[in-house]
Amino acid sequence: MPRRPLIVAASLSLLILLARLAFPAPALSDPTGNLLPAGVHLAFPLLNLLFAPLFDLWDGVTLLAMPRLRAFLIGTVALGAIWSIGGAIIGRRVRWGLAAARLLFSIVVLALFVLAGIGWRRSMVHLAGVPSGWWVVDLHSHTNVSHDVKGWLQGDFDLETSRAWHRRGGFSLFFVTDHNRIDGWSHGWSHEQMAGTPVACPGEELSLWGAHIVVLGNTDSIPRETYADSAPGIARLFRESEARWGGVTLASIPEYDDNHFADLPQWIAEGVDGFEVSNPAPKANRQSMAHRDSAIALARANDRWLAGVTDQHGMGATVQAWTLVPRGEGQGVCVDVLTTLRTKGFAATQVVERHRLRLESPWPLFATVIAVPWEGWRAAGVSQLVSWLAWIWVVTLLFARTRRAGDPSVAQATSR
Repeated sequence: MPRRPLIVAASLSLLILLARLAFPAPALSDPTGNLLPAGVHLAFPLLNLLFAPLFDLWDGVTLLAMPRLRAFLIGTVALGAIWSIGGAIIGRRVRWGLAAARLLFSIVVLALFVLAGIGWRRSMVHLAGVPSGWWVVDLHSHTNVSHDVKGWLQGDFDLETSRAWHRRGGFSLFFVTDHNRIDGWSHGWSHEQMAGTPVACPGEELSLWGAHIVVLGNTDSIPRETYADSAPGIARLFRESEARWGGVTLASIPEYDDNHFADLPQWIAEGVDGFEVSNPAPKANRQSMAHRDSAIALARANDRWLAGVTDQHGMGATVQAWTLVPRGEGQGVCVDVLTTLRTKGFAATQVVERHRLRLESPWPLFATVIAVPWEGWRAAGVSQLVSWLAWIWVVTLLFARTRRAGDPSVAQATSR
């Protein structure tokens, strides 16, 4: 058997074990530093474990901030180019036709990886072991009535498709918060149909003056133009949201982080109810740890709650964070959650967040393509690691066997 494939497989195996044993990271954590409820863990469907290298890479790439996502794509193409040229060197010459064909093949594989990762409504890693005293909630999600949920990859993402997505993600309920409209939740649906599992609750995401404010619980569409023109308009929404619209307000990232970070104390004075501190959108994942921790400290000091949301727009099958809300008096699931958000302040929620490669990680941008699997290995469970190691050695042995069968000297020796 050729030695090079064995060396590569052994090196990869050692890297996986080194990442997990020498640099371990918790698979789940609370951004505030609080302990998670006992028993809470990630559950992996069988398909995700059988094909862990593929599914883990999909999850890791989905949760990248935009600069790292670009770096991953560029780095993957660069590695493909190196592989293409290296494999096309015959003697001391490069067979450029062969190199071009190999590069085209690698780009096609990358494109299929991206398209499948975005469009396949596959089985999902989900939250499990949550004690019965908690609801598992998504406070910010969309359907295909939102202006940015369109096209052949997203166009069918209606209420029931979103419900199925949230079911696979382990949620008890989710708020449908389409951009500046509520008909994704209400149009054509009876209350009996909307009371499926998980439960769909009403809401709306308003596009205002450099800010996106999620309103939870309103059953009438809020006239955006009433609040959209200025900072005073945003403040007026905070003051009027409950009395006029029956809603609870949630400040969304990246907008509050990019445009209004200095205004957050004023927003609190005007009555904003909560802040997102985990949102998997590539632009939202740019939020720095310093800004996130400042928002957490501000919320804690002023008794405001925090949220980790999906901001799901019909693409991908990975949850970055879940929001746990204590169960209340059994007034109905949506009313129960809204009552808790209105009355419990900072204690109304607990955010459970997955480990991922952050923008501020020590890994430089150009090494993102290597850092994605490394960070996945650091938090992987035993079953995931076994799957990774099995695939590495099965592929290596098959490759070595194929190379050996195609070696003329081996064939001649066998014929003798």
